[in-house]
Amino acid sequence: MKNDRFKKAKYYLFYTLAFLLCCAVILNYFYLNGKTFINYVDDGLFQHYQAQVYLGRYLKGIWNELVTNHRLVIPQWGYAIGEGADIISSLHSDVIGDPITALVAFFPDEYVWLFFSLSILLRIYLSGIFFSQLCFYTGKDNLIGILAGALVYDFSYFSIINLIGHYYFYTPMMYLPMIILGVEKILNNDRPYLFILGVFLSAISQFYFFYMVVVLTVIYVAVRLLTKYGLDIASIIRNVIRIFLFSLLGLLMASFIVVPMIYTYLSDARMGVKIEHDTLFHWFYYERLLAIYLSNDNTYDLCLGLASPTLLAMFMTFRKPKKNLLLCILSVISV
Repeated sequence: MKNDRFKKAKYYLFYTLAFLLCCAVILNYFYLNGKTFINYVDDGLFQHYQAQVYLGRYLKGIWNELVTNHRLVIPQWGYAIGEGADIISSLHSDVIGDPITALVAFFPDEYVWLFFSLSILLRIYLSGIFFSQLCFYTGKDNLIGILAGALVYDFSYFSIINLIGHYYFYTPMMYLPMIILGVEKILNNDRPYLFILGVFLSAISQFYFFYMVVVLTVIYVAVRLLTKYGLDIASIIRNVIRIFLFSLLGLLMASFIVVPMIYTYLSDARMGVKIEHDTLFHWFYYERLLAIYLSNDNTYDLCLGLASPTLLAMFMTFRKPKKNLLLCILSVISV
């Protein structure tokens, strides 16, 4: 047990150092040119940054009222938002509910730009931590392999492009491996607390990406149960019910955010817009699929850009399909 703890502690130390080194190399451009991650052209400056400034003042106001007048007053309507709007429904897509963004309350207004960049790096760092924990729990013991996988996960093209795009796109990167780890714990009859926490945090952080994570989790659970239990229908149904009930508990815990957001989405004017979709993408999408996998090509916003050794790892996975059945099936579905 002590050896395992020492092994993991050593791994996380090396992961932290490797992460900082990658940040220094990959992100050195921003430092040398005096740039932040706040995009001036897109939504960065005029939406995301402004929302973080607003949230910082909002949380400080609640704290000051609590300390000064000993009253917990949580404003629900803001007259500084347009001509006046509901705070939760207006700012949930950006800041409200996200526990990491809430840390902006500890930064003065003039340093919110610094928090903006640091919070993105923290999200990327935690994504690798959750990825590593999933690897450890599922029996992976090659520390170099896990470290390589975590860094590939952290610094894929999807991650890099969102440095100056939409910082909350890192939400599914963090919580998907956390929730999958929770699923594995449930299937092994361990405590379900991590899974419930993952559902709760994902639901309150960003509603759109929450149901995207739900879709991916459902696919994973379906494949995992079939590969684990085969035709044992009773075991499959029992575990589906358990996972569903734990999911429902996490969702109910997050209902104070989820319910207003569902109402907002359903009443949005864009819900009535009809968009025509073709059954298949244009032929050049499939022609460039390999390039999308390995480069910064992002046809139809498919931003993969993984490190080239992952392609070799993919082929090696299929050399032993029986041993790596779960990974093989998930890889085929992903492609």
